[in-house]
Amino acid sequence: MDFIRLAVRDGRRNAARTLLAVIAVALATAAPVLARVIPEGYPTEFRLPERQYLGGDLLVWPAIAPIDTRGDSLLSWRAWDGSDWQSHALYFLPSLPHSGYLAEIGTRAWGPVEATSVAGTIQGVNGVAKVSPYLVLPCVVQTLDGPVQAVLRGRGPEPADSPLSMAHLVTTGRPLSTEDRGTPAALVPLQGGFSDGVFPLGRDFEVAVAGRTLSLRPVGGYQVVVGEEEDRTQAPGPSGRYPVIPVFWERTEIVVTEETFREVAGQAEPVYQLSISAGRISTLKATVDAVRKALGPGFAVYSVPELVALRNSSIATPVIAANVRPVFLGLTFGLAGVIVTGSVYILLSQQRRKIGLLRVVGATRRDIVVYALGVAVYVTLVGDAVGFLTGKLLSLVAVLSSDMTASEWLRLAASDLLTGLGLSLSITAVLGLSVGLWASRIPCAEVLRRE
Repeated sequence: MDFIRLAVRDGRRNAARTLLAVIAVALATAAPVLARVIPEGYPTEFRLPERQYLGGDLLVWPAIAPIDTRGDSLLSWRAWDGSDWQSHALYFLPSLPHSGYLAEIGTRAWGPVEATSVAGTIQGVNGVAKVSPYLVLPCVVQTLDGPVQAVLRGRGPEPADSPLSMAHLVTTGRPLSTEDRGTPAALVPLQGGFSDGVFPLGRDFEVAVAGRTLSLRPVGGYQVVVGEEEDRTQAPGPSGRYPVIPVFWERTEIVVTEETFREVAGQAEPVYQLSISAGRISTLKATVDAVRKALGPGFAVYSVPELVALRNSSIATPVIAANVRPVFLGLTFGLAGVIVTGSVYILLSQQRRKIGLLRVVGATRRDIVVYALGVAVYVTLVGDAVGFLTGKLLSLVAVLSSDMTASEWLRLAASDLLTGLGLSLSITAVLGLSVGLWASRIPCAEVLRRE
């Protein structure tokens, strides 16, 4: 008698119970697949406005490094004595002024860095395409509404077709071009309370910076949209929902070419932040790890998506947590295995007379164990197939919008499939074996049992 075929037939015959077990295994298989759609990075459009504004996919700061829970270094609290104009640290970590930050004892504190030396160290790291210093100085802008504290920034000009070019943020006028090098041309913010009327295009305005007064001419205005929110000052629509309005990154940066900036600041301008453009966004996490390793302690290295998540979570001290994926996988597939074997146990409990009859016609205890394991493995394989295919189909949109190659996707798919099959089958085999051993002890006399 083919006990494996009998197991498959009984599994199909008890469709309702089998379906519940299949769903449990499918969810267990699909969850880890969806949890790491792009395991080492993000889709190419992810947080793109912030990356375009910052001029990179990663930021490097002195100090404020994440705490690695896997290490054993001594830590101490430090007060943050920086200024808002120096970097974008306060935007992403707004609690710094009143909470400070944790740092390893003996590492450098917040302060200017030797940009050329740091950039040289980073430039050779795998995955790094370009390193740009954040060239800024505080200034006072004379607007039609009066003097305003602002930041003068030197950047570019960049090719307009570059994915991280600031040209993509310009909504009025034009971006800076190569013809603007060393000229008073500037990009002005149309956010943070400003509008087209504050900086009329083509009309010069004065900027007090580094003890000098500059006359700049706006050639374009830019906006950085970082999200949306409900406008509760308006009446709700027919659906009961409020109108949605954009949320801007409200920072007053007057952008000029690097040549114009250096004419004002000289070559010794302080640098507190560097932007790194990654070669590929789908491997951004690996690039972050490589840059952290290259720079060593004393430097903070973050991807822009990491920083956005930190800002939204209001975490004062960023932490690099230990890898909990193995625990997550074990718990998920362990629970699915318990559900599968529980279903098999109930099935066999209801078929005690049938098992007794099988024993009467010559089935051995080993045959009964094979029968029980056959039911469990059949349910597990069906659930694995359903969960894996569902997870991959749901994640396909995100994968297609990334720069992940087909070969990388295939390797990831193979890894997920082998992981899911290996864990689910091994757990099911162990638990199913115990149920099979219990069923194999059902005596032949059960055939005489009255229902």
